[in-house]
Amino acid sequence: MPFRRKLFRETRQVVTVVFFAFILIIVADELLKTGLLSSQTAADWIIALCSFVLMYYAGVQIDEGKASRRKDTIEKELEKVYSPIYDILRRSKMELWLTTREQEKEKAKQYFPTMNPSDYLISGDELETVQSIIETYGHYLDPGIEHNLIGALAEHESHSELPPSTATKMVWWHRFTAKTLDPYLRHFQEERKRLVKELEALIET
Repeated sequence: MPFRRKLFRETRQVVTVVFFAFILIIVADELLKTGLLSSQTAADWIIALCSFVLMYYAGVQIDEGKASRRKDTIEKELEKVYSPIYDILRRSKMELWLTTREQEKEKAKQYFPTMNPSDYLISGDELETVQSIIETYGHYLDPGIEHNLIGALAEHESHSELPPSTATKMVWWHRFTAKTLDPYLRHFQEERKRLVKELEALIET
C-alpha cells in the first residue's frame, strides 16, 4: 500500500506539472493570435512561467526527500533506542510483578528483602544492553535525558548468584527503585508512541 500511494502521488505531481505547462502554451498561443503579445515577449513569458512550474516541482521533491529522511531516522530511533530500552524497562517492572515469573519473584525477595512491587529487577545482561545502546546510539536521545539516564543506571543494588554449570560468567541481578527509573519508563513509553504516530503520518502522506 505505501508503494501504491507513493506511485499515485508522484504520478499526480507529474500530471499537474504537464497540465500547467500545457495550459501556459495554449494561453500564449491565443495571445499571439490576437496580437496582444509579440513572439519574443510570449517566449520570455512562457520561459518564466515554465521556470516557476519547474521550481514548484523541485520544491515538492525536496520536501519529499526531507520526509523520507525523517522517516528513516524515526525507524532507526525506534529500532535501535526507544523500543529496546522501553521493552527492557517494562519487562523488569510490569512483567515481573503482573505475570507468573515466580522464579524471578523469588530471587527478588531473596536477594533484595526490602524490594517493593513498584521496583525494577534487571539482569546483568539487560543492564549491559541498555548501557551499550546509550553508548552507541545516545545521539538519538535528548542530551539531558542521556546524561541523567546514565546517572540513574548507576543507582542500584546488586546481587550475584552462582552461575549454572553451563554458564561462563557470574550472573548478576540489579534492583532499581521506582523513583529512579519510573521517569524514564514514562519517557520512553511516551516518546515511542509519539514516534510511531509521526511515522504512521509520514507513511500515509
